[in-house]
Amino acid sequence: MSLKSEIIGPCKLCKGEGFLDNLEACECMKRFRVYNRLTSKGFTRKALDIVTDDAYELPVIEDGENFINYFIDHPEVVESKGLCLYMFSKERGRGKTTLAHYLMYHIVRYFFNEGNYKSSRTYSFIHAEDFLTQTIKNDDSLWKSDWLVLDDIGNEDHTAAWKKSNMIAGLQRVMHYRRDRCLPTIITSNYNPGGLSTLYKREVDSLLEIKPDGHLGGAVFREVSVGGGEDLRLIEDFTSWPI
Repeated sequence: MSLKSEIIGPCKLCKGEGFLDNLEACECMKRFRVYNRLTSKGFTRKALDIVTDDAYELPVIEDGENFINYFIDHPEVVESKGLCLYMFSKERGRGKTTLAHYLMYHIVRYFFNEGNYKSSRTYSFIHAEDFLTQTIKNDDSLWKSDWLVLDDIGNEDHTAAWKKSNMIAGLQRVMHYRRDRCLPTIITSNYNPGGLSTLYKREVDSLLEIKPDGHLGGAVFREVSVGGGEDLRLIEDFTSWPI
């Protein structure tokens, strides 16, 4: 079954047509359009299903909730000024990647509204390991997108010195490109800004606006600390099992 059939077919409001009697796009059609755009560029169907479920709740935000809210409430400002978020947690499984999907789902929904739409606007999601591979291959097809999520930075394979060097060089190239063009970026990591600075030998501090005190923030970047006491990957509500 196609993605379109899965999302639009069961809709009782439009009876699977995708449009209402007044020819306005049904909510199911709007959801399909966002899914179709995002899943074609690295975002996962499972995470999108989670964040569009009525039961979804944001993870525990220890600090920076106002920046999350601003991203959702002012996407045009975020886009025009190239504002960026660095979302981190000390432990894995706190919902950072899912939160990035939540942000991008609502941002894309906004830009699909009449008057906001631009067919050339692009979105991409890249996991750190894939980013490292693309950097080695000089593949820039995803990181030049208008909106970019760099996921799990710092957890790529850097057992060999040359891999870490390539990652540092790749981040420098990408962030220079995106800052020069005011392109919004969301980065997720298990390293706090100070820890990432140490990992990458302070080679990316200026581009990510990491301060000497280990915190992050400057012209475009703001940090969001995600906490919580449980691994969201293990919650039964998010299981793929149908029984």
